[in-house]
Amino acid sequence: MKDLKILIAPWGWPEMYNTVKYKLEEREIRSKTATGALKKFLNPDYTVLIFPDSLAVYIPKTFEIEYYKTIVGNLKKYLIEKFLKSCEWFPDYSEKNTEVLISPNVGTFIYRERDKDTCKSIEKGRLTIKGTMSDYFSWIYYHLSQFIFEKLGDAEKLTLILDTSHGINFMSILTYLALYEIGSVIELKLRNDVKFNLYNADPFAQNVESMELNLVRKVIPKIYLPRRVKTQKFLPLKAFTKSLDLSKDIQDIDIFKEFDRMYKNNCLPFLGAFSQGIPLGVLTFIPADLNIFEELNQQVISYFETYIDVQKGIDGANMIFKRKLKFTQYFDSSLFLHNLIRILSNIGIAQREEASLNELRIISKKIYGNFPTILNRIIDEINNLKRNDNRKKMLKDRKKIVNWTSFGDCKSELNKRNFFAHAGLSKNSFEYKYTGERCSIRYCKEQMEIIKNYLVETVRADN
Repeated sequence: MKDLKILIAPWGWPEMYNTVKYKLEEREIRSKTATGALKKFLNPDYTVLIFPDSLAVYIPKTFEIEYYKTIVGNLKKYLIEKFLKSCEWFPDYSEKNTEVLISPNVGTFIYRERDKDTCKSIEKGRLTIKGTMSDYFSWIYYHLSQFIFEKLGDAEKLTLILDTSHGINFMSILTYLALYEIGSVIELKLRNDVKFNLYNADPFAQNVESMELNLVRKVIPKIYLPRRVKTQKFLPLKAFTKSLDLSKDIQDIDIFKEFDRMYKNNCLPFLGAFSQGIPLGVLTFIPADLNIFEELNQQVISYFETYIDVQKGIDGANMIFKRKLKFTQYFDSSLFLHNLIRILSNIGIAQREEASLNELRIISKKIYGNFPTILNRIIDEINNLKRNDNRKKMLKDRKKIVNWTSFGDCKSELNKRNFFAHAGLSKNSFEYKYTGERCSIRYCKEQMEIIKNYLVETVRADN
């Protein structure tokens, strides 16, 4: 049984960290970082280190470069060479098991040096980053999702370890939220074998002899239902400041328009079916194309980073990163949907318009094992369809019913309350046929748009 362990840690400027003795239970080690000590103690398979792009202010060459991607590329190389390849900060660095991410920050950051003659602190560089703090969440949600799902493979256990000892406070908080979201989706497959452990070292004090590494929280992330999302036009990015031209350019991006159609026709009704315990709806509407999620999310990140202007001051030691775009809740929704569909696909759930009652039972147990109230309602409805004598139409002359036959009156009004109360299997919502002893069902084409609208209404979060 493979137990996959991934250590994740936001960091600040490593040069500010002092060597101290870190202790975990009965073990101890000297290190400049809590992350380095945890790496030695816990022996994770992979480590992800997250640095803010504001650290570029500490590199004089930054102020000579005109392009954001070049600046963060140089920053990444600098951090690896100067700090990560030194065991003082980070033991046993390897490109194969260490991911280094340079994330978006906001605010003004100043690099100062002390003058040897006057002992005064002199400003050497000033970097201002204009954007929204929430961009960090969406950005890290995407990158951690990509990394974790790439490494997950056939692992039967997953342990996510977050070290919040270093870095900016909002980075730790938002990284925790992103990891919880990712872990909660994977937990649908691995159940109680997804662990999420949060560590933090004692607060640092000068001349301290040792610092404890505290296991602050140990949780099994759980997905929450129902799930609500934005349901208007799908736009994962919007202009940070009022700009009609930029807003129009964003709305005209081809893949955004293409995904908007799938978002409304498949993603929203699928999410409604998933959230409300409608297994036939899950199969009917789950998006069939995972590649479009991959392409969409990659392009969103690319556009976000491409539209970052680098502006220089006259003195050559003053710079502004001005982000023209910001992420929206639609992007977060697409990331959640992508992760959810990846997990469901992995456990054998794919789009199809029909299923047998036994298949619906099996699928429901896979999806709703953590939701006994929902699962019991679904199983009860399936059992009723199989045994209820008042529905003899479904039981007699089964060999003759080889063509799709309405169970109820598919042209009659579909009652919303009945539809949800019966787990999406109310009598005038579906039709059926027999292949030998196998009874297959599907939604009536006459009711499809009504069913879709009912499901979308359950996830609507628009004001």
